[in-house]
Amino acid sequence: MELTRRNFLAGSAMTVAAGMLAATGCSPQNDSKNESETSDDTAKDVSNHTMEAAETIDCDLVVCGSGISGMSATLEGVSLGMDVVLLEKLENLGGTLFGTEGIMGVGSKVQEEMNIEVPSLWPVIQSELEWTNWRTDPLIWQDFIAASGDDVNFLIDNGAIVANVSGFPKAGSFQCFHEWENRSGSHSSALLAETTMNCGARVYTNTPMTELKVENGKVTGVYATRRDDDSILEINAKAVLIASGSAADNFDLIEQRSGMVFPNAVSNFGMEWTGDGIILAAKYGAKEMPIIPRCTPGAADVPSNSPLSQLARIEPMSLLINPEGLRYAPETIIRNYGQPVLVNVLGGQQGKTWTIIDEATLNALESEGANAVSTVGYRTGDNIDGLKAAFEEQIDAGNDFIAYGETLDELAEAMKVDVKTFKDTVDRYNELCEQGEDVDFGKEAEYLHALENGPFYAVSPIMNFFGTLGGIAVDRSMRVLRADGTTIEGLYASGVCACDLWKETYNVTVSGGQNAYCCYSGRHAAQIVKESL
Repeated sequence: MELTRRNFLAGSAMTVAAGMLAATGCSPQNDSKNESETSDDTAKDVSNHTMEAAETIDCDLVVCGSGISGMSATLEGVSLGMDVVLLEKLENLGGTLFGTEGIMGVGSKVQEEMNIEVPSLWPVIQSELEWTNWRTDPLIWQDFIAASGDDVNFLIDNGAIVANVSGFPKAGSFQCFHEWENRSGSHSSALLAETTMNCGARVYTNTPMTELKVENGKVTGVYATRRDDDSILEINAKAVLIASGSAADNFDLIEQRSGMVFPNAVSNFGMEWTGDGIILAAKYGAKEMPIIPRCTPGAADVPSNSPLSQLARIEPMSLLINPEGLRYAPETIIRNYGQPVLVNVLGGQQGKTWTIIDEATLNALESEGANAVSTVGYRTGDNIDGLKAAFEEQIDAGNDFIAYGETLDELAEAMKVDVKTFKDTVDRYNELCEQGEDVDFGKEAEYLHALENGPFYAVSPIMNFFGTLGGIAVDRSMRVLRADGTTIEGLYASGVCACDLWKETYNVTVSGGQNAYCCYSGRHAAQIVKESL
């Protein structure tokens, strides 16, 4: 899919379909405050103005967003005997499940059928807690992981197809990654959507939530807008679940909540990921939680499968340069730490960075292939055909994110970095290459390649957002929390918009956790709502 320059979809548009959500789990009870512990000064009756509705309906639970979290909540709610209304902003159900490769699960029937020795829960939980230096609630992790096997079973029973179980990519002994058929969620997403459409819930597509209904500090329903005729739908509900997915198209919100700046970010899924549910929850008093971006580097104004995008994702034989002309990280970072860490590293540079190679490396990439596994497109050993031609095309087109120089001086000028600083940086790097040891950043000796002979080529990586995690604070029962720790009565959130489990960086060492949490949180929210009726 072709990348476009940053196109900010402003602030408070409607609810995103639901980003990369997956099926659920049953699990323990309240941790936080009781429902009765509400604050008089938060969760204000902002919507006391009554919107003129063309139709009014009543239900037990209204689910806003139909990704894997929203579908799981809907299916679970109906199975528990609740009257469920599902609202979807887009034309089709499924969110971004189609773009995923699988789901984590511990104790599924697939593992049993394949005679896979299921690891005890604690090592899996511990690995995730250690990822965040124990800054997340161990009880939520216990609930989530304990339910994960049953959640995989739940998805399979409702149409999803699991073809294999592996430890992909770095899970080692944790053989708990359930791969979708052909390592693609497209078919499973379609099947789950069909099941959801026919489960007995009332489903409204092209109908985004626009406002919450609040009475005396309690959320009592939502207003939604039908896009086909702009008519207003008023839904009175005993509980509202926000499962609206990511904020990947709302760059301002990401920068505000993440503390990082991505001046040249793009979003390439076209899912209207505007963070509507996150924004709306905050409007009614929800605690504003950090949002972490899920993204991969790419090259601006070129197709995502271009050879230039592969190079932007970090070729270990390259040299990384920040806006000041200084080296800032080991070039093997994507190989050793993965895409999530790279996002933080690049975002932390607060400006335009550069990936630099020389002619010899370019020729080697075309004839011998890449040295590192990319998150998208090429894999280790794949010849990157057409790399030089792609450079020449973009240079001729005047692409500001591509630079070329016959000499280092010319390259520095093209990149608009200080010439002396840049040349001193290259000299130091070449010295380390000659010594065969990178004492500055620890890059492995096999990837140390001096930049001595021009011409030289450079790509400025941009961040290609494919999702976010976090934004809405919830307790162990998926109830939305205010800043003071009390709950907003009647309001729940699930899926990626309510996921703070990985803090600043998503963990891929236990793969499929995002899908697993989305499914779990959707199902669990429905179970808690049922108990409250």
